[in-house]
Amino acid sequence: MSSDSNFLNQYAASGRFRNGAPRSFSITDSGVYFLQSDGPFDPVLQLKRLDPATSEIESLFDPKTSLVAHQDIPEAEKARRERLREAGQGITAYSASTDGRYITFALNGSLVVVDALTQTNHIPSYQGVVDPRITSDGRTIACVIEDAVWIIPTLSPDLGYQISPIDGNKWGISDFLSAEEFGRSQGIWWSPNGEQLLAQFTNDDQVSEIHLGNPAEPTAGAKTIKYPFAGTNNPKIGLRVFSAKDVSQSITWDTENFPYLSTAGWVSNSAIYAVVLSRSQQELHVLNFDLQGSASVAEILTSPTWVESNPQLHAVTETSRLNVLDDFSNNARRLFKNGVAISSPELYVRRICYSNENFVIFEATSDSACNQVFKLDSDEITQLTHGENYSTVLAASESALLTSTTSFDSEPKYQFVTEAATVNIPDFSLAPRIPLNLKKLSQTKQNRVVVLLPEKFKGPLPVIMAPYGGPHAQLVTASSRKYALDQWFADQGFAVIVADGPGSIGVNPEWEHTIYKDFAKSLEFQLSALAQADAELPGTLDLNRVGIRGWSFGGYLAALATMVRPDIFKAAVAGAPVTSWELYDSAYTERYLGNPKDEIETYQKNSLLTLTPKQIGKLLIVHGLADDNVLSAHSLQLSTHLINLGLVHQFLPLSNVTHMTPQHSVTSTLLTMELDFFNQHLKN
Repeated sequence: MSSDSNFLNQYAASGRFRNGAPRSFSITDSGVYFLQSDGPFDPVLQLKRLDPATSEIESLFDPKTSLVAHQDIPEAEKARRERLREAGQGITAYSASTDGRYITFALNGSLVVVDALTQTNHIPSYQGVVDPRITSDGRTIACVIEDAVWIIPTLSPDLGYQISPIDGNKWGISDFLSAEEFGRSQGIWWSPNGEQLLAQFTNDDQVSEIHLGNPAEPTAGAKTIKYPFAGTNNPKIGLRVFSAKDVSQSITWDTENFPYLSTAGWVSNSAIYAVVLSRSQQELHVLNFDLQGSASVAEILTSPTWVESNPQLHAVTETSRLNVLDDFSNNARRLFKNGVAISSPELYVRRICYSNENFVIFEATSDSACNQVFKLDSDEITQLTHGENYSTVLAASESALLTSTTSFDSEPKYQFVTEAATVNIPDFSLAPRIPLNLKKLSQTKQNRVVVLLPEKFKGPLPVIMAPYGGPHAQLVTASSRKYALDQWFADQGFAVIVADGPGSIGVNPEWEHTIYKDFAKSLEFQLSALAQADAELPGTLDLNRVGIRGWSFGGYLAALATMVRPDIFKAAVAGAPVTSWELYDSAYTERYLGNPKDEIETYQKNSLLTLTPKQIGKLLIVHGLADDNVLSAHSLQLSTHLINLGLVHQFLPLSNVTHMTPQHSVTSTLLTMELDFFNQHLKN
């Protein structure tokens, strides 16, 4: 049995085993840039450069040596990191010129410009800088300061100026819904020649206002933010092109009927594309804008449920239009080029990683737990990685590929590959010192279940189910490190079941869309996974002692399980659960459940607050009071509802904690409390 406190301390202090791993790669003419801290217990990310010719790595900027490292992080940057689930410190994002000479980034609100050739850096006096991005030629930087777009000359960074108008809009930052639900954090895009800038603006005047306070500090004022609840007003967004030579130009489309901007960018120096969706997300348009004045709809996609869209599913060049789309006739997710399916229906295409006029690099799989890299060149597809691995592209260029590869029984390997050589990039993260005893159950196209067991045990064991259960997620992958925490729970004398149910990615469109308007199907699958594990591991599980734990949608599923099936789920830990879907954001909720104004019964059927059980299992509800994604109102209303029903439960509010609970002490203490909870209610 692993040491309780030793593992948890390592897990929490190492950023859940992520600190020290290389990340955020960019391939330039003068080397490969990336971010990495000094080791597993150092969360501060430095800017580093790999010289592919010599395999040497040097640190170009270490925030720990900078005077601005101790400044407060701007609120806009905090929000950006929360949307990205960014737990790192120091340099969390950067932008490099094509030749690799100039690199810029924001460090706690200050702008930093690094000249890699002279090994010097400059920090002008701006405050509140967010998301700086440099032109490909390195001459100019665009960034956001207090909701305005600024232009800053790289060689004269003290001479910056505001380019966006003072009109009450928020400029240059991705809005909440685009960042949280469509995976787009970018709000400014330079043209290829660096002479024009495309920028998003957001008007959230009509969006609901909420107040997040800290009850532990009653005299402190509450933070006021805008939150677009399901069925309520969304922010209004738009695009404008700014130029040093011409007046600015508005990019317009039917934003009333297509309010969501999934992604945008430049096709050439005189043309822009945008991918927009209807509010129901059942219709998607790929739009082309010629800056000479014409606009056209290049493609229209529809679905009776929803159309998939995020920036990694689309790529547009002057001669081709690439999309990853659901082919419902073949029940496949495929790569399409100019409206024609290119990839085989046997491959589930996950994302487009890189494209140019000559070829495309993309990720796909025929085994849902694994992932491989492919190249499309002249309509011929070549598989670049092989084996029972999970390989993913971290960066690519015309002549190089940078990948990460892991498996069920190996640690991540980072490699920079060219025709001339392969360079291994060191990983300073902590490998979990906890041997996996993982059993993969019989797998079908729609079934991924693994069971973690103690190394030695006398059965039958109490069970903890550890799902996420919601759409667009996948837990069962060929990645040993992902199961470390589950194995730790198992080593305390439990059988831990991890199962991906309907709505999870990597299988096929029918499996993903079967959850439409019926989230309870996730619970049905967890029950099936429990029965399957019992059948395939006879004598191992004690079905009279079953618990469930989860966070976010997993928290909803855990609470649902013990409220509707207390005869099976004797104990549940529901972390940050969505309890009433009208209280969650519009883009996510309406995608899967429709608009609450039109789907009253659907929302009631999927709510925890409409359930009236006579009894429930032992339930521990946990919620961060600073959570701006799943508001703590969800748990507070659930607790009130249960009290009104006369049902005993426990509620643990976490002061000053957000949805991703990054604090070391919170992580380790919370997991200790979860273990004590399951020990008390499943063992005694």
